[in-house]
Amino acid sequence: PGNLQPLVCSLLRPPQARSALRPHFWNSPRLGFHLGLRTPPGARMVVGGQEVTWEEGRATIFDDTYVHSVLHEGDEPRLLLIGWFCHPCDLRGSGGVPPGGPP
Repeated sequence: PGNLQPLVCSLLRPPQARSALRPHFWNSPRLGFHLGLRTPPGARMVVGGQEVTWEEGRATIFDDTYVHSVLHEGDEPRLLLIGWFCHPCDLRGSGGVPPGGPP
């Protein structure tokens, strides 16, 4: 139904505890999703100035063209299933995985 294009997804190795991912963004319209598989305390993401925390079994969906960053101050690694949808407003369907893998 609608203009929702196929999903591209990747299971990433868990980021190390006490690590960070610099602010970044994707330049084609796409929606990112993060499904919490293991979400110990201390990890958070900031998307467009709003703080987001993950919960096990729940998905977080955000516009990947907004600047976002991650800070993990906890002691245990987190594990997320991360993927992308083409943005429903992008008729070209160009919101795939960036060259070289996920940002």
